[in-house]
Amino acid sequence: MTYLKNQVVASAQALFVICRYLAEHRDGESLDLLVKELVPPANSEVGRGSRTADVPTMLTDSLSIGVDLGILDAQGSGARRLWSLRGEYVAPVKAVPTTDSRGFRNLLLRLFGARALASVAEGERPPDVPFALVWLMTKDPLSTFPQVWDEELQRTFDQAGMRSAVYNEEQWRPFIRWARALGLITMVSAGNKPRVLIDPTKAVEGVLDELPQQSSAVEWLKHLHTAVPLLGDPRLLESLPAGQQAETTPLAATVLAMFKLERAGRLRLISSDDAADTVALRLGDRVRRIAQVHTVKESA
Repeated sequence: MTYLKNQVVASAQALFVICRYLAEHRDGESLDLLVKELVPPANSEVGRGSRTADVPTMLTDSLSIGVDLGILDAQGSGARRLWSLRGEYVAPVKAVPTTDSRGFRNLLLRLFGARALASVAEGERPPDVPFALVWLMTKDPLSTFPQVWDEELQRTFDQAGMRSAVYNEEQWRPFIRWARALGLITMVSAGNKPRVLIDPTKAVEGVLDELPQQSSAVEWLKHLHTAVPLLGDPRLLESLPAGQQAETTPLAATVLAMFKLERAGRLRLISSDDAADTVALRLGDRVRRIAQVHTVKESA
């Protein structure tokens, strides 16, 4: 599915608003009613400050992606079509506070990963957003990308054989919006120009409670890739174009996140000089061998 071509203005925030509403309206709602309830009137304070003409499109685009990811159902056709939140996601969505959508971000990360893996299992290429995100996570997190599409970006995607996923500025912008919303990148300034920095720290931190509190580094990384396949599940890495598979695992982007979480006191990385049963964490010229990973509970 080509999210970046056909659902250009969809967003994680819009999908969250939709899912929160449908979690309270279990029988499903029509598109007309969803627009009426969720789209601010053009003459309202919110409506005057936004591109209101795009808001209904954002709603329909986000609904389409929600169905493709499997979090939403759509029954019927035309004006009789009803959209609903799938039953297994009602409790998780209700548990996410409206003022802190990090829990929904973690859920979306899992859904994007599952959708990509399902495609690979069927012998198909994953949808463009998760496919390009997997590729992005294999790149050097110590380098940056332009925030605005330019010749440098076009050349990078051409050389990587990834233009089928992200072709131009109109697709790069929503791609970066998804990557940022999912906690996989941050924005930095370099010479007064905004740049994209690969940094999945938020994504890794969001699933720490699902990972073993103490385990070997090998097992901990397996659990991480199960929770967030986009960060290096081998099946997804193998789906990338020839020459774009990561040379080493864990990915340098994941290593960056682990080091940052160690400095933040959320992880303890137990080093070992013994090459047996260890994992080499490589970031730039730095190589560190660890045998175990301990997760530290967040302070209240």
